[in-house]
Amino acid sequence: MTSCRAVPKGISKLSRQFLFRLPRPLVFFLVFPLLILLPACGGGGGGVTSRELQLYQDAMAAYQTADYSAAVSLFAQELAEFPNGTYSDESQYRLGRSQQALNNFDAARSAYSLVSTTGSWVVDAAFYSARTYYDEAALSTDPAVAFGLLNTALSELATVNASYPASGLVDQTNYYIGRAYQDQATLLKRDPSLSATTALQRFTDARSRYALVQNTSVFYDNALYFTGRTYHEQVPADYANARTTYQPLIALTTSSWADDAQYQYAKTFYDEASAEPVAANAMTGFDTAITEFDKVASTSNRAGSARYYKGRSLHKQAALVAADPTLSATPSAQYFADARKAYQSVIDLGVASPYEDNAQYRIGKIYYDEALIALAVPDYPAMQQKLSDAIAAMHVVITNTTYQTSNSADNAYYYLGRSYQRGAEIPVGSEIAVAGGIDFNNVSFADARGYFDVLTASNSPFAASAWVDNAYYETGNTWRAQVLDGTSADPLVDYTAALSNYNTVLVNYKGISSREDNAARKVASVYHETGYCADEQTAYSYVKTLATANGNTAFLNEADAHLADLQVAPSATHPCTVTVTGLPGFTTP
Repeated sequence: MTSCRAVPKGISKLSRQFLFRLPRPLVFFLVFPLLILLPACGGGGGGVTSRELQLYQDAMAAYQTADYSAAVSLFAQELAEFPNGTYSDESQYRLGRSQQALNNFDAARSAYSLVSTTGSWVVDAAFYSARTYYDEAALSTDPAVAFGLLNTALSELATVNASYPASGLVDQTNYYIGRAYQDQATLLKRDPSLSATTALQRFTDARSRYALVQNTSVFYDNALYFTGRTYHEQVPADYANARTTYQPLIALTTSSWADDAQYQYAKTFYDEASAEPVAANAMTGFDTAITEFDKVASTSNRAGSARYYKGRSLHKQAALVAADPTLSATPSAQYFADARKAYQSVIDLGVASPYEDNAQYRIGKIYYDEALIALAVPDYPAMQQKLSDAIAAMHVVITNTTYQTSNSADNAYYYLGRSYQRGAEIPVGSEIAVAGGIDFNNVSFADARGYFDVLTASNSPFAASAWVDNAYYETGNTWRAQVLDGTSADPLVDYTAALSNYNTVLVNYKGISSREDNAARKVASVYHETGYCADEQTAYSYVKTLATANGNTAFLNEADAHLADLQVAPSATHPCTVTVTGLPGFTTP
């Protein structure tokens, strides 16, 4: 008769020779039926009790169904009742995994630290304990904290490889060391002050680790994909090597990374064309990008991204052709229409695409761009139709409840303001009421400010938006425009408000705003229009300083002309007669 000890002994011997070389889920599948039989042998000899087995089964059931809160409770209960039980070592490890899945990283590390150093789960526990620092860094919103956690992850992962060089987790560990380096590179691109090490060096470090992942490893495809990403994301980008790396994955249709690689392959052409200074070359690059984006499977989780950037490619081609119609036999209007169609295809995917809200904003932006083309003619009826369409499309971004956290919301607020601002600038007598849309007879600069104010408010959720300085600048323009078009109720109030907004750009965004020289020029213009010659001279001197630094020849020439004439003022062009008393003076920032 087979003794009660024969089965566990057989399992132990088998595990040493074979089972622990297999994936954990398969081990569990093979061994679990045998373990269930153990209680039938009786309670003698320290065997598994039905109570211990039941707790283990319940905990594993919760774990396997991703009910990690229940798993934590059940594993903890099992360990409390059977601290030296048959399953205690694995349960201690699974407790750590469950806590990690719940982002309870300290608790996870504590659980892993109690896994036996002589048991079969020691390597797994060491690896996942190191992984907690990587996972925690990914969730951190503080770049410095994230960078420090990644440093710890690198150290801990290196220790795992050094301590267990023959384990089955070496490839996985090397892969995550590469990911940690790559994440640090991304952080350094945004803030080089985080480390003396450069982003480029960290991308290189990542590639060196990915190269260690064997081609027989289940992590090989992952490593190959992210190797391509390092070439793609480094500055300057190495598009050739990125494409060479993506191509084997694209050909490997059974790889879970094939569609991602196809998308990124297409994206290299889009990014390269976007930075191309020669318009004809850019057009060719966008053509290639569009062809490659179309190869991303419609069922792929990258389908929305591919459709969105196809739209972006067409949108940029439209702008290029609008500026130079000789670039293509296809008119810009067709490119705009095709771009809208591509964006709409993203929206049609719904929440399946992370770019749905962005596509909605871009549809509005196309209409805005077309309005400017009509303005250049000028074709005021066509312009107003396009502005009305732009307003309708972008209003969806800020009102659709599914877009409340949209990263395009600030863009939409800004261009809603610009659309109303353009509408308010339409010459008297040229306004129309768009059927089913905006009545431009009733549009005012105050309407534009209502949207700009959302960006510039002291408690604005968009305080870090790249559009805030632009919003201040355009707000200043709306106040000044009211005086110039004769609709101002109080020129002193409006000019003062204009100066306040321009000066906010000059002071709060000194050296970082693309509107800095424009704002200085508008300050000088206000003083010129109101006869404050001394302040105009100070302001134009500052315009000259900024224009010299930025290489803005037009502004430099304008400043020189005004400064030369101010030397002989009063004159016909600078009578120096104050027309609006009480304006604040100008102080160079």
